[in-house]
Amino acid sequence: MSHDFLGDSATLTMNVNNVFNSRDNKRFIQGENYTVNQSTIWSGRRVSATLTYRFNRKKSDRDRMPD
Repeated sequence: MSHDFLGDSATLTMNVNNVFNSRDNKRFIQGENYTVNQSTIWSGRRVSATLTYRFNRKKSDRDRMPD
């Protein structure tokens, strides 16, 4: 989710991973001389925020070189 403000000079972006805290990975591998039983559970939900500020620019200004 993102929101532009200050006349499109700034953008605040929010990101959430593993929202329901249910991300896990289970593997069972069996070979001739070995057996692997692996379970990985991620460490919970993660929330991050990013603030982008464009000095003397707006979001609609696509080129990066000044005039």
